[in-house]
Amino acid sequence: MAATAAARPLVTIQTLEGDMATD
Repeated sequence: MAATAAARPLVTIQTLEGDMATD
């Protein structure tokens, strides 16, 4: 999941929030 945020810096915030919510 963290790798996704790193791979997509454009949506790091959204991915981070989604990851935390899902994780």
